[in-house]
Amino acid sequence: MYWLKKKNYGSVILPLLWILNSCAVFPSSELNDINTESKLDTDPVDSTDQDTSPTDSDTEDDDTSSHSDTNDNINNDIEDEIDSGQNEENSTETEETANSNDLSNYSISLSTSSQIDMILIPSGVDPLGRYTLNQSYFVMSTEITQDMYFSIKGFQAYEGESTLDAIGDTHPAYYISWDMGADFANTLTQHHNNMNSTNLTECYSCSGAGTSVVCTATTNPYECTGYRFLTEAEWEYAARSGTTGDFWTGNGLSSGGMYSADECSSSITIEDGLNNPLLGDFAWFCGNSNGSSMPVAQKRPNGFGLYDMHGNVWEWTADNGSFTSGCVFPESNIDPYCTNGSNRVMRGGYWNKRPDFLTANYTVSGSPSSRNKFIGARLARSAITSNGDYICADTCQYAIDFECDDGGINSMYSLCEFGTDCSDCGVRSSCDDSCSDANNGICDDGGPNDPTPSSSLCSSGTDCSDCGSYSLDDAQQ
Repeated sequence: MYWLKKKNYGSVILPLLWILNSCAVFPSSELNDINTESKLDTDPVDSTDQDTSPTDSDTEDDDTSSHSDTNDNINNDIEDEIDSGQNEENSTETEETANSNDLSNYSISLSTSSQIDMILIPSGVDPLGRYTLNQSYFVMSTEITQDMYFSIKGFQAYEGESTLDAIGDTHPAYYISWDMGADFANTLTQHHNNMNSTNLTECYSCSGAGTSVVCTATTNPYECTGYRFLTEAEWEYAARSGTTGDFWTGNGLSSGGMYSADECSSSITIEDGLNNPLLGDFAWFCGNSNGSSMPVAQKRPNGFGLYDMHGNVWEWTADNGSFTSGCVFPESNIDPYCTNGSNRVMRGGYWNKRPDFLTANYTVSGSPSSRNKFIGARLARSAITSNGDYICADTCQYAIDFECDDGGINSMYSLCEFGTDCSDCGVRSSCDDSCSDANNGICDDGGPNDPTPSSSLCSSGTDCSDCGSYSLDDAQQ
């Protein structure tokens, strides 16, 4: 069975939060109360909600179904068991096109015409101030497509199913159980190692094959070096991309806003107080999908460059949990991850859902063996090397707390001291920028943080050893 959860946030006043991605800035602001209730949803398994007509149960008022009467709302036709298909896992050859040990976006070329683009998400604080992610991570720019799945596994995830709404290379792969997604992640990890002579660790232990595979997580996802599901915290952080609202738009004080109405209409807007764009500009939902999933990356990406984080298909996460046996999100204020319960959490909503189900904080959970045409997946990979070191780039963009982080004189907290592969760790900044000689204690090496680079001590011929390549992450004094 499937239990639907919604998070209840109180009114919170946040300080200005800078989330830097290639020096992009997302400020946050005072939050409005988000009044929510815990509810039951009978999908993403087969139910009346799967009908392609947006006038069916999907358009009913959700407030009629609270968790107190969940047993009355469970569809008797719910099937939690996966099919026992015997498809073999015949992987086809793929090719990596970038060194993914670098802290930058990279792509994996497939034997077919598509590729898997991995987008770097910098570590930082949740826009609502609830938790901190201590390390950066890579996320697929789109949901796993049918072409990606076939290229890696050698068969289609929907094989053996009779109810097929959308077939095509660029459509999201659906009928993916959590187990199948974990198995896909392991195969992608194996491929990465083969192509790059690395030793990334598989994050799951799997038995069986095809659609009948069964997998379990072998380690904390934050610590695993291979491909894996995002945790709930990582998923929401990536989906928000800096906004405190329901959806990111890049506008307004919170870089986004709330949906204007909870109904199936193509005219629904995201009220960000500036441009109020259409929800349909960012997501496939019951107001514009015509009753099936749609090709990925057709809508606007969010602030991190991720497509379809809202709508199209539900996306599995690493976390366990359900309404009756899960965790209160977030489970902790540092790298949250829930291991309670047997179900697995999904995020993002799907193509036949109303706006309420697509918001950044909405969750649903289901059996890890469940497969349905509403369910897909998106994978991540921690930004750590194959030997377990964190990957860091000391260019102001990704340093913890956005402070100088190269172990030099101005470092507040250095990753480099812990064995990471920062390129400047061996020749730490020695330009005397530590207030003793710099003008008025201001960063004065002529780098990007120097407020008066024209009067830099370095440009005046002083003996700063880093003047030639200007320190890119001098802390602001």
